[in-house]
Amino acid sequence: METIHKIGEWFEADVDGEVIMMSTETGKYVSLNKTARFLWKCLDNADNAAALLEQTLGTFDVSAEQASAEIAE
Repeated sequence: METIHKIGEWFEADVDGEVIMMSTETGKYVSLNKTARFLWKCLDNADNAAALLEQTLGTFDVSAEQASAEIAE
């Protein structure tokens, strides 16, 4: 089973339902949409793709194939 985890140091803030993040290493900013925000937060408690898939399927109305493809990205 593939192990996954957060990489790098990030500052993050919730702004109007989105997570805005800044890399402390590169200074780059990113904004996460609803699905990406959910997956980012799940990485605090899940350490493999199967666990993320299970949590995603329990939260969103999405097929296992589509969720797996999104998680892989």
